[in-house]
Formats: sequence, structure tokens, C-alpha cells
Amino acid sequence: MVDDGRFLQGDARDLIAKGQLTEGEWHMMQQDAKSVKANLHNRMLAQLDRELSTAIASQPTDQVLDTDVAAAIAGGLWGAASAFFKTPVATRDAPASKSSFLWETAKEAALKSMETNQRIRAVDYLKLEHHSGDISTCEHVVIAVNGFMTHGMDPSTNWATYCQRKNVACYVVLWEAGNGAEWDDFVDKFQGHFETGREDVIATHFTGNPWNRAKNKAHQVGHILADVLRTHPTITRGRKVTLLGHSLGGAVLYSLLDRLAAQNALSPRTRFDLHRVVSLPVHSCLRTTLALWRPMPFPTYAKTGFSTCTRRRTAS
Repeated sequence: MVDDGRFLQGDARDLIAKGQLTEGEWHMMQQDAKSVKANLHNRMLAQLDRELSTAIASQPTDQVLDTDVAAAIAGGLWGAASAFFKTPVATRDAPASKSSFLWETAKEAALKSMETNQRIRAVDYLKLEHHSGDISTCEHVVIAVNGFMTHGMDPSTNWATYCQRKNVACYVVLWEAGNGAEWDDFVDKFQGHFETGREDVIATHFTGNPWNRAKNKAHQVGHILADVLRTHPTITRGRKVTLLGHSLGGAVLYSLLDRLAAQNALSPRTRFDLHRVVSLPVHSCLRTTLALWRPMPFPTYAKTGFSTCTRRRTAS
């Protein structure tokens, strides 16, 4: 059984040491035994919000990722093909003129697509919401990341079973994962762009589709969460930390692992270690993944594939 006093007092000391709580405030909190746990937890959540805001404000904006290159290629091909079919027959018969026109159109569409891909990656909203468990008595923290098309949904839909374990405090990552309204808006506007827009406008709109937007944000969210964990927030103090990701939430975890491993290597004295990382892309692999949920040192993690279930081990 976990000693309540060990976590409660230790968490308060940690917040005080980090300037998030004063001795006087802590003394006043302890006068109300019924609400001391909730009040201290609120301070811990406020600390998380501040760390998230700092990480969001300093997120990288100059990355060139593989997805940017892919977007540029796809945008260029789309622009060239669209321009070709819109080119008058007389122009098509002039090879030099046609080649120049198609090249310029493809280049413009490619550049616009890459710029859009980089722009939509920026994270504007990110929050860790407490789902269940008493943090003052729990020795294990689970941070769960929902997947595509879950923005605004009830987080308990995917994580209730996992978060009901004894001595587990569960937090759910709320992020811009896309929703049905975004798809409707994308489809409505696409038809108008296709009929009247220029090739670069069409390519840009297509690059900004909800799936590509969420996929790009997943990379950035993982980067930001890794930076937050590296600050050693009080909710993780002296506790095992397990990460769970569903569907596109798995991409968030992979980005997080890459960032965390790189930063741990650069600054080993302030490294942050994880207890478990589990990705759940498909329901058919659910039982296998649950069976794999046992203590495992970072950066080893369990992965479920889209057609098979495998365990993947990364070099530390």
C-alpha cells in the first residue's frame, strides 16, 4: 500500500522547490484536511499548464521533415497534371511553351504545398486533463493519447479500462486530432477550389486536409510533450510513467520517444525515463498489447502494427 504522506508531502516540497507553491500556502492548505489533496493537485495541474504553454511557445518552426518533401512532390504532380488538362490544345502543341508553363505551375504548387505542410504542423491547443485516480496515493501515472478524429470526444471512451487499475492516476492528452466538422468543411471547400481555383490553391487546400493536418500535428505534439516531461513535472515525481497511444496517438508517442532519447543523450544528468510506452493502432491487436503491458525500461516499447502485433526494441 502506498503511503499517502510520502506522496502528498513530497509533492508539496517539489512544488515549493520549483517556485510553484510557497511555504505559507502549503501551511494554509493543510488546515483543511478534506480539500488538501484536491488543492495540491490543482497546483500540479497549473504547473503542467505552464510547462505546456512554454513548450508550445518554443516549438520548432523551421523543420523540414519527410512529410514536407512528400507534400511538395504530391503538390507539384497535382499542379502539373491539373495544368496540363486545363491547357488549351494550341498551347500543348508548342513543346517549349508547354514545358515552361507546366514546370512553373508544378514548382509553385510544390512550394505552396510545402509551406502549408509546415504551417499546419504548429500546435495551438494542447492540454493534459486528469481522467481518474488519486495522484496523492498513486505510484503509477498513465498518460494516454487519443488518435485521429477524436478531438472533442469523451476521453473515457478509449481509456476507462486501462485507467481503472489500482494505484494508477490517468491523464489524457487533448490535442488537435481532427473531427467530423473539419472533414465536412474540407469537402465543401474543395469542390469550390477545384472548379474555380488555381492549381497552387487546389494543391494547398488538399495538403491541408484533416488527416494530413492531424498527422503533422502528431509529430509536433510528441516533440512538445517530450520537452514537458524533461522538466520533471510534479505529477511524475517518484512515480512510474506509462504512455499509451491509440491510432494516430501512436505517432505522437514515436515522435516523443525520438525527441526524448535525443535530449536524454545530450543532457544525461536531467534525463527522464519512462516505465512503458504502448501503441494501440488496431483493435485486432488489443489483447496481445494488453498481455505485453509489464515493466519495461525506456526506450524499449511495445508496438502493434496495422496487420500484425510486434515488439520493437530501440537502441538506448
